[in-house]
Amino acid sequence: MPGSIQIGDTSIRLQVEYKLGGSTHYASVELERSLFPPEEHSFESSSYPHRELVSRNQHGEVVASTLLANFAHLFPSLDQRAKDLEVMYIGKGLRHSTQDRLENPKTLQRILAQVNSNSPDDEVFALVYAFEYAGRREAGVVTASIGT
Repeated sequence: MPGSIQIGDTSIRLQVEYKLGGSTHYASVELERSLFPPEEHSFESSSYPHRELVSRNQHGEVVASTLLANFAHLFPSLDQRAKDLEVMYIGKGLRHSTQDRLENPKTLQRILAQVNSNSPDDEVFALVYAFEYAGRREAGVVTASIGT
């Protein structure tokens, strides 16, 4: 939440707001300062909907933007339901075809429409993984939603 960020020597503390089942919830969270390089000198909330922590260097230049949902599992004060992911689709392809699958996203568009219509407070993530086994390298796309 804007205005709630406190930077200490060992941690960064802030308030987060999230929705579950249409109700708004608040939590105080803490991130280890060691998760961020020393050049990330100051921090602020991104513009609405405030999903990212924006890092600036000592000259005030933006050097990074961190999606807070990536750290939800590190926040013990968050309701477990806010940390759970629902896998909605698993795609399989060769490494070189993963980008093509995301650029021609009929299934992803269907999932986005479904989530936006049925669960507007949820977020959708496309997680891309590469696996190596028996000398072969394959990639896959996992589409998941977080929220209620």
